[in-house]
Amino acid sequence: MAQPIHKVVPSYSVVNGSGCLDVTELILTVHTLPVVTAADVSGCPGSPIQLIGNPAGGSFSVPNPYLGTSTTYTYTYTDTNGCSVTSASAQIIATPAAPVTGVNMSNIGANTATVNWNQVPGLLWYEVRFRPVGTGSWIGGGTQVAPTTYKNLIGLTAATDYEIEVRGFCAVNSPGSWGTTLVFRTADACPTPQNLQEINVTQTAATLTWSPIPNVSYYQMRYRKLNSAWTTGTSTSASKTLVGLTAGSQYEWQVRAICLPSPFSTGAWSALADFNTLAMKDGDVVMNTPVDLIHVYPNPVQTTLHIDRLSLKTNKPMFGFMICRKAGS
Repeated sequence: MAQPIHKVVPSYSVVNGSGCLDVTELILTVHTLPVVTAADVSGCPGSPIQLIGNPAGGSFSVPNPYLGTSTTYTYTYTDTNGCSVTSASAQIIATPAAPVTGVNMSNIGANTATVNWNQVPGLLWYEVRFRPVGTGSWIGGGTQVAPTTYKNLIGLTAATDYEIEVRGFCAVNSPGSWGTTLVFRTADACPTPQNLQEINVTQTAATLTWSPIPNVSYYQMRYRKLNSAWTTGTSTSASKTLVGLTAGSQYEWQVRAICLPSPFSTGAWSALADFNTLAMKDGDVVMNTPVDLIHVYPNPVQTTLHIDRLSLKTNKPMFGFMICRKAGS
């Protein structure tokens, strides 16, 4: 509530029926008027234009939203003290979509980038297009609903000059003109790992190594038993130890780098490398983790010995048999 700026205390005097003078004091409070504003707005001809007035809760001199031609409007607001103020006139501009300005790039990587622009009042969405410099056909970069003023681009080619433009729509099939063309260059590609090697190869494990790459965030690698599906993994160093391999088998593998700065750029997969796990020999342990349990009872036994195979998953017998002692033996 607006605070009073001052109080006035007038008096009212009257002679009553007894000839006496009655004096009554009246307190008059003068309040500060609210600050009321209306903002200039714009939009497409024939499309709803949302008017703006502050503080909220007042009324406009024209319908809101507005559907007519360009004109002016005012906004009237009455505060809780009953003080009413009308704003200065503001413009309603009904015109085709204005050009988008302030186009700039950020987060430029080898394969991605973000295009930004200034907000244009009255626009419903924006459209982006780009292409490598020197090529003829534009690539659609998609649309972005207002009031968002950026768009992420993907699938770019590393170390390439691109030109990009943005335009706005104030209604369906009512685009503005394309804005000023901006040229930017994507970052260099993330290098491909080299010198792939395998060390400490056993029947069931192997360590894969490669030459480290500067400014790498991490590596992605994939491996598979020949003619099988790929298994993937990551490593923050230039090596990766594989376990659980099959003895006496041929494997192939590849690695690629994910490089800084953000947004990360993904390098190409390296050439295929391959290795063979060692074959099993007498005395080697094929598996040191039991799959099932054998339950033998009673212990000690006198006449009949029970042997059950229990599942580790259910702890219930899968099958069993008995060994009976022949009488007299």
